[in-house]
Amino acid sequence: SDEDMLTSVAPRSPPRELVDRTGDPILPFARFFLLLTVCFLLFIRPSSANEVGDNPQQTKPRRILFDTDPGGDDIFALLWLQGLARQGYAEIVAVTTVAGNVDGKQTFANASRILALGGFGDVEVGRGATADRQGADAAHIHGSDGVGNLSRTLPAAPHRFGEARSSADVIVERLRKEPGEITLVAVGPLTNLAAAERQCPGIL
Repeated sequence: SDEDMLTSVAPRSPPRELVDRTGDPILPFARFFLLLTVCFLLFIRPSSANEVGDNPQQTKPRRILFDTDPGGDDIFALLWLQGLARQGYAEIVAVTTVAGNVDGKQTFANASRILALGGFGDVEVGRGATADRQGADAAHIHGSDGVGNLSRTLPAAPHRFGEARSSADVIVERLRKEPGEITLVAVGPLTNLAAAERQCPGIL
């Protein structure tokens, strides 16, 4: 009978999950993150932390203000941007963080760690408000730390959340100081841009 057939089929065992030393699960995308990071270190980042690659066309580097909520996907973008900066195609003016994939303090720490990993620890990191996003985050995808529960493998964050300027202040100050010279690249929730526009109408 159908009932006998159902009871005779052994239930599938749940897939085994990789865990780190603390017992936290390492999410599947984290393996790709590790591979991408290795590729960045081997093929994009020059051997010396102070060495900047040659720009074969001698074009003026595009000055980038990067607004982000890292999060694994944004980390890939930030690694790529650092590679472009190393080759002389871009200049990272500042990185402004916002709550999104995970909470605001965690996205700030992640941006700081990834900049330190690429040798850009002196770039300013702005902090978004810790309560600037309502509803659930994406920690179930990106891990509780936003990087697949692999943050312990990254360098320590050189920036301090409590000492950082607000992301809105950084955006307004930078755009006022160099009007028309900075490209604002926003890959996270647009909370910081809205706050900057409210603070200084017409700045964007």
